[in-house]
Amino acid sequence: MSERHGTFTIYANSGGCPQNQLDGAHVYKYLESNGYVYTKWMEHADIIVINSCAYSSLKENESVETYRSISLMAKKDATIILSGCLPKIAPRRIRELDARATVIAGSELGRIEEVVSRQKISWEESSPNSIPAPVLTYVKPFRRYLNSSLNVCRRVLPYAAARHFDRLLMYDHSPDTFVIQVSQGCLGNCTYCAIRFSRGTLRSKPLDEVLREVQKGVDLNVREILLSGTDLAAYGRERGVDLSVLLSEVLKVATRQYLLLFYANPRWMIDIWDKLEPVFATQRIHFVHLSLNGGSDHVLRGMKRGYLLKEFETLVNSIKKVSPLTVLQTQIITGFPGESQEDFEETVRFLRKIYFHNVQVHAFDPRPGTVASTMTDQVPEHLRQRRRKYLYALTLWSKMKYDVRYIMSGFSPI
Repeated sequence: MSERHGTFTIYANSGGCPQNQLDGAHVYKYLESNGYVYTKWMEHADIIVINSCAYSSLKENESVETYRSISLMAKKDATIILSGCLPKIAPRRIRELDARATVIAGSELGRIEEVVSRQKISWEESSPNSIPAPVLTYVKPFRRYLNSSLNVCRRVLPYAAARHFDRLLMYDHSPDTFVIQVSQGCLGNCTYCAIRFSRGTLRSKPLDEVLREVQKGVDLNVREILLSGTDLAAYGRERGVDLSVLLSEVLKVATRQYLLLFYANPRWMIDIWDKLEPVFATQRIHFVHLSLNGGSDHVLRGMKRGYLLKEFETLVNSIKKVSPLTVLQTQIITGFPGESQEDFEETVRFLRKIYFHNVQVHAFDPRPGTVASTMTDQVPEHLRQRRRKYLYALTLWSKMKYDVRYIMSGFSPI
């Protein structure tokens, strides 16, 4: 396309994935820094970036339908870039798109310089530390308005009160959150996960680069710093360091800020908890996303998660003991191949026993190319959905009871 300045817009259907939103923020900053102006009107935009999601078949279908709708709406001479996870996770779906699509996988977004030539700064120079409001898009209006309302409340509350607020409701990052992407890719080989096809193997940012970004946040006097990675807890293992080194060094620079950790595979935290315990004991880790995923040892082994339920429970209880105000979020997948009724009941018992401030419940979805999609003992779809609904109701009811008890206790950790 020509090098003239024009307008751009970004659309995402990720449902709030920080990785997807960071990619969108990077594109936003690159285009804006090179003279393009954001517009929310897709039919007027010269450049349209669709940040796709393929975490589930639902999101995959949503991504394809989004592209089709936008392609019909867009100007005839508009450049439409399809990015995100769809190109690597479900490349067969790319063949369904029309010839207008310029496909750039999320892990290769630097190739945008081939489409929109650099005029002032390069892709590498435009790395962001915040997510502009237009990129924090959600398909569901309720989620969008809830996120906006919660962030307004957090912004006006003193931070001590905001920490209690997050335990009662649901933490969600905002344009005010200072974000540092410390790594991409993962070290795992989970049998159900397709994200690793999109993001590749672990690539950790050098520690000195992370610390320079942390200093930027300190200079801006931010209240919290969100550290993000596809497999955050594995940080540095290919470089001979680990998460405990990263967090310790970050806290030396950010002496007043609180840290939020997205997304941490419990496997690596269990492995180095003796080194992580002093870090959590500082009371400066505000939030951790720990994905359990399997609710029984049998399912965890089938998923190849690398830990057992008792080990996960010990980790969670250890965090609660040394850092009782840390907000804990987890994710559970029900209906994994071979999940028996006994496995499901063990999951229920575990979630009744161990409380999390937020639980994301998903039904297993066989993703293309994964080992789990070829397993012969698939759980019927109707049973997966029934179990998902039960667990969702269970965790919602647990949260309602917890919130009442938390308030009645005078906001003392429970």
